[in-house]
This record gives sequence, structure tokens and C-alpha cells, in this order.
Amino acid sequence: MANSKIIAIASGKGGVGKSLIAANLALTLAALDKKTIIIDLDLGSSNLHSYLEIPNTYPGVGDYLIARYKRLDELMVPTSHPNLHFIPGDGRTPCMANIAFSEKVRLLLAIRWLKADYILLDLGGGSAFNTLDFFAMSPFGIIVTSLEYPAIMSFLVFLRNFLFRAFDRELKRFDGVSELLQEFRQVPMEEGQLTIEHMVERIAEHDFAAGEKAQQICQRYQPRIIYNFCRHPQQLHISEKVDVSGKKLLRMDLVHFGSFFEDAKVREATYRGVSLFTHYPQSWFIQRMFQVANKLIEEWEQEDENSGMHLQQETLDFFEEQTAKVEE
Repeated sequence: MANSKIIAIASGKGGVGKSLIAANLALTLAALDKKTIIIDLDLGSSNLHSYLEIPNTYPGVGDYLIARYKRLDELMVPTSHPNLHFIPGDGRTPCMANIAFSEKVRLLLAIRWLKADYILLDLGGGSAFNTLDFFAMSPFGIIVTSLEYPAIMSFLVFLRNFLFRAFDRELKRFDGVSELLQEFRQVPMEEGQLTIEHMVERIAEHDFAAGEKAQQICQRYQPRIIYNFCRHPQQLHISEKVDVSGKKLLRMDLVHFGSFFEDAKVREATYRGVSLFTHYPQSWFIQRMFQVANKLIEEWEQEDENSGMHLQQETLDFFEEQTAKVEE
């Protein structure tokens, strides 16, 4: 299989700018001389092509799954940048939101055989099983969220469901664990007893080896959080509360990786149906995207116990720099 870095990009809910960030991150990586492939895996609601200014006329993942094509790389569409190729979703093949297990396995394997420096997967919003399984392709997936409470809670729920799904897959060989997971699944997230820590402890009480395996699963995944639609750097103090929730509810190490400010140029590009990267290269969003992309290239797999504090300072520095330019 190819030695590409696969980065799944997900969100707990729609409307937080996930596809916008995925498309422009791919374009920026390509501009930084990285061979990049971006795949629209929001099956059932594919629209990534619009952010890349590509017409929705090409076959894509849906056509691959119904066996019109033998190889996924046959479906790669060239973009405005020679280092970036795009694989559409289900634009020409409707009703692909609930693909069969065998189709999903075939697609997962095909993605791993693609050759590029980076393969970005733009997933659907929410916690459908297929989305969770695509997110599991790498231990370092990206979660995009806005800073509103519903969006924060939605991405925490996404990660809780992701761990449930991982436990379901990897702990089913242990007798009685599936019944424990079903018991926990019925408890609302707001109730204190529904924490992954409590769950791992209960699993370990039932079967010590299963508890050890559950803890390993929690430690394996370290999602990278990107905050979108910031209005002021002070809003990033929310990362401290997210860290507490990550430990308490999820028993995961969350890495606060990037931030983007509200930008009128984003709305203008979306309204016009044009590429933000191409038409508004000096926008705050694209300038910040180059910082995030360089950070991804240089620090993607590095551990950072103080990532929240570092992101707050990084965001403040960018804000002050851009504000100074405006005032000049």
C-alpha cells in the first residue's frame, strides 16, 4: 500500500465550514508543493466540488462502488493546481448515503492504495457508521467546529460515538462486553456517569484484558481540533474547557490545532460560487490557512500537552498582525 498521510476531516454537525476548510487546506498543501488528493466522502450530500470551482459533471465514488470503474485513481479530476487532484462523491450516482459493508471495505482499501503525500477525506457531518469508520483510517483526524455551545457538544458527541464504534469493532471478542456497551449507549451524554473513563473502568471490572484494550483504543486516537468562525482570540479560551471534557467524557488527548476568523471574503466567495483560494488569496482565511498547512506539514504527529495555550497565542499573534496591516 502507498505510504500516504491520510487525514479524515469531520464535524459533529453541519454549518461549521468543514468542506470549506477541507477544500482550502488541500489547495494550500498543493501550493506548498505537496502531492495531494482530496476525496468527497459526504456521500448522499456531496458538494465539495463547489469549493474547488469544479463542475459537478464527473463520475466519482458512487460510480466506483457500483463497479463502473476498477480503480479509484481512474476517477481523479485535475484541479487548478497541478499538485491537487479531486475525487468526486456521488454527484452522478444518487442514493449512496447508506453504502453496504462490502462496498465500504472495498473503498477503504482503495483509498489506502492511492499515491500522494496527503489524502484528505471530506466526511459527512454527524455520526453515521460509515463516517465513523472513515474517520478511523488515521489516528490523527481533524474535527472542525464553531465556538457555539451546540457545535462543541456535537463534536464531543461525535467522538463519543466514534469510541463506541471502535469498542464495538475491537472488543466484541470479549464475552459480555457488547452488552455493557449497549447499556451505556442508552444513557444521555449530559449525565455524569456516561464518561469513557467510567465505561473503561466497568469493562475492566468485567474483563481486565478488555479494559486494557479499551484504554489502548482511547490512547491511539488524538483528534486535531480546528475552530472556525472566531470573532476574537479570547474565544479560544474555550479550549481549556474542551480539554477537561476530553479527559472526563472521552479519556482522549485532544490537540487544539488551528483557528479561523469570520471573514467577509468567505461569504462573498460562497455567494459567487467561486474558489476562495483562487479569487481571494489575500483574505484572512487564506493567509491563516497557509500557517495551518505549514504547521500540519511540520508538526502533524507531534504531541503537545499545551496545545490549547499554544493555539491561543498563535491566534492572538495572527489577529494582531492582520489588524496592524489593516490600520496601516
